[in-house]
Amino acid sequence: MSKYYKRGKTKYPGVYFREVECLTRPGQKERVYIVAFRRNGKLTEAKVGYAYRDNMTPAKANQIRMEYIEGKRKTPAEIKAAEKARKDQEDSRMTMNKLWDHLEKERGHLPSFNSDDGRWRLYIKPDLGDMDPADITREHVKKIFTRMSKQNKSEATQRQVFTLIKRIVNLGVYNGLCAPLQFKIKMPKLNNSRERYLSREEAERLLEKLRSTKRGLTYQICLLSLNTGARFGEIAKLKWSDINTEQQSIYIGNSKNGYARTVYMNDAVLEMFNSMQPGQPQDLVFPSKTGEARDQISRKFYRAVDALGLNNGIDDARQKICFHSLRHTFASWAVIEGCDIYRLKEVLGHKSIEMTMRYAHLAPDAGRQVVNMVNGYQTGKVISLDSVRRKQAVNEK
Repeated sequence: MSKYYKRGKTKYPGVYFREVECLTRPGQKERVYIVAFRRNGKLTEAKVGYAYRDNMTPAKANQIRMEYIEGKRKTPAEIKAAEKARKDQEDSRMTMNKLWDHLEKERGHLPSFNSDDGRWRLYIKPDLGDMDPADITREHVKKIFTRMSKQNKSEATQRQVFTLIKRIVNLGVYNGLCAPLQFKIKMPKLNNSRERYLSREEAERLLEKLRSTKRGLTYQICLLSLNTGARFGEIAKLKWSDINTEQQSIYIGNSKNGYARTVYMNDAVLEMFNSMQPGQPQDLVFPSKTGEARDQISRKFYRAVDALGLNNGIDDARQKICFHSLRHTFASWAVIEGCDIYRLKEVLGHKSIEMTMRYAHLAPDAGRQVVNMVNGYQTGKVISLDSVRRKQAVNEK
């Protein structure tokens, strides 16, 4: 640190100097210039520069002093205070990045969060991450989806990004962290419901193909989904403490909608679990090669689908067989066999009955039964649904 000597005056009022040891010229002294002035009635001093290092002179120092007095220049202390105020304001400003951190803390444990994380990083964060929700306009959002359209992203992906933007902001509003968006996001209409499900013969061929694969875990995961309707994320998070072969039940605590439920084993599932070597209660039932939870089904599944030609000649992505088709197949088979829609809702873990109603049209002879009931009303003869079923059963014999 330089050693300061006594302060000296210059010919300019309010301009002073001190002699200090020169850091760039060992053994010599150097003047550092100081100016004094009043700011808001308060006497203020500011160091304006060194003679050698900054090429500062008394005249230059006097010019700087005048700029301070006229308000054209801020002192180092004022600049520092302004920067601190800006930083404090920035820290207190609620951006989409900060709201995302809150969403991650609240929902990061859910299986669906990995997909949300990808949508956030790829489509939302680059444009909206540093923005306050109150500053986001319809044009900002439109820009994101114009780019997604140019990248040929599906309507389903675009809708999921729409939904995620709303979810991030709504969570902030709910927790009192931010103001809501100043406009409404209109969701694009989308029909991505899957109509196609596997026939019994197709399902058997697929399982047989997978049965011969190495390790056999892909086969077991598919068998479980096909016979219980469990989602892939739910199966991937299963631990041995969730499996109860005595009660023939499976506890699903990591559900997509956040609600726990219990599903039950049929003979095929029970036989599968009895043939497996159980791990410790905290161990995953179907771990990846690294021992972590899987984030997607093995490519072995899609190689088997391709080898069997299950998607040959099908261009509509909604009709192609994917892993989720196993859950869809389970639900379709259940309704065809007479399962009540409300019971199926609980088994599948649907949040609303509307999601389950897509399977209602598969109920056996549902249309004929309703028509017969109306026919009975018109003729004055009440015909119950049970009697229609009994009559149908007799005819089928």
